Amino acid sequence: MATYIRDLQMINRSAFKSFIVGFSVLFIGPIVYMSLDNSPPYTFHKGELIPNPATSGQTVDVIWEYEVHRFCSGIVYRRIIGPIGSGAAIVHNYDPTVAVINPRIAQQSGPNKLVVTFSLPPSTSPGEFIYSATIEYNCNPLQAIFPLKVQLPQVPFGVRDRPIGQKK
Repeated sequence: MATYIRDLQMINRSAFKSFIVGFSVLFIGPIVYMSLDNSPPYTFHKGELIPNPATSGQTVDVIWEYEVHRFCSGIVYRRIIGPIGSGAAIVHNYDPTVAVINPRIAQQSGPNKLVVTFSLPPSTSPGEFIYSATIEYNCNPLQAIFPLKVQLPQVPFGVRDRPIGQKK
């Protein structure tokens, strides 16, 4: 009887060890892998705002040069900061937008170029400003909770007075 109990204890220990190993492989391993997945899916090298200088309320384009490493979706937070030299502050926050680089859209803009079009706020006074954007990527399930945040290069640009007679 004592041998039987000892055998049961050994089986229970063996089952417990197998459970721990299985749990580690099935649950902890993927979580560790996802937490180490921190390389940005795209590298944005530089951006240029056209036309530069612009006028307040004008529709402008930011042309980004970028490199694709993999395809992930994300949310873009964009803002205008300035005027530079007078205690720069956020002048305007744009609504967050979904960020997905579709290969077809990217080809229309040119090789490794992405064009983002938006309007400057009508109340923007003349001066030097910065267009700034941060993207929060969601490349795996863990990043749905803790997104991968990437700050894009800042794009300086100028705002000039409207020509006389031009409507706001």
